[in-house]
Amino acid sequence: MNEQPGTFVGRQTQLDQLATILTGLAGQESRFVQIVGDPGIGKSSLLRRFGSDCSEVGYLCAWASGSRATRDISYAALAELVDSLSETVPLANVLEDFDVTDFEPLGIWRTLRAEIAGNAVQHQGVVLLLDDVQWMDESS
Repeated sequence: MNEQPGTFVGRQTQLDQLATILTGLAGQESRFVQIVGDPGIGKSSLLRRFGSDCSEVGYLCAWASGSRATRDISYAALAELVDSLSETVPLANVLEDFDVTDFEPLGIWRTLRAEIAGNAVQHQGVVLLLDDVQWMDESS
């Protein structure tokens, strides 16, 4: 999630709502926020802005976006989440121990989750930003 959010015009109500949610994240075990609306109105931009704001105050953020091109590829969304986290969390060395001839997705996920959780202690928490979920693969 390297993109910088742009200037928002006429979205102050939504930005204020997201700021309130961000303030309320502290001390929460988990929280689910859904941004809905018609295509092309800026939901993805709001989500990016929320992610940027979360990062600024110390949350570890991971981003994945579904697409028609990858929805038939197993674990595509999960791979994108891991890729986005690898910018902050050193995950490459975690996967070196896995034998690719004996691929076991659940084992890999548990190992990655443990590594992410270990690094999350250095942050306020972990925020998963999922965009266009309707296009994500079922396996993820």
